Amino acid sequence: MPADTAALPAAPRPRTAALRRLTVTELTLFVREWAGIIWGIGFPLVLLIIFGNIPGFRKPVSHATPGVSVLDSYVPVLLAFVLAMIALNVLPPVLAGYREKGVLRRLSATPVGSVRVLAAQLIWTRG
Repeated sequence: MPADTAALPAAPRPRTAALRRLTVTELTLFVREWAGIIWGIGFPLVLLIIFGNIPGFRKPVSHATPGVSVLDSYVPVLLAFVLAMIALNVLPPVLAGYREKGVLRRLSATPVGSVRVLAAQLIWTRG
């Protein structure tokens, strides 16, 4: 084998490629729904902007953690809030709609399966 020949990358496994494609599709469907974007991303962003403009939120939390303001400590709470809003307000109606339309039944006959729909939903909400 010549030294200048590069090794070909391994082809992705079919199930991994299917999960990747399903995740991109679910993300596209999420972007089409304005309620999920407004309440899951827009509302927490507006809260962060409002709290960032309040002077009391810029003060340090305590002397034990210098340089960490109340706003800095609030950001992880806000991220958890975003995940909870999407998980509790967006996922159940989407999955119920899939069940009503028979999408999950049709997917169970394919190698992808309905479990990967839930996995794709969880990947992009945690991503």
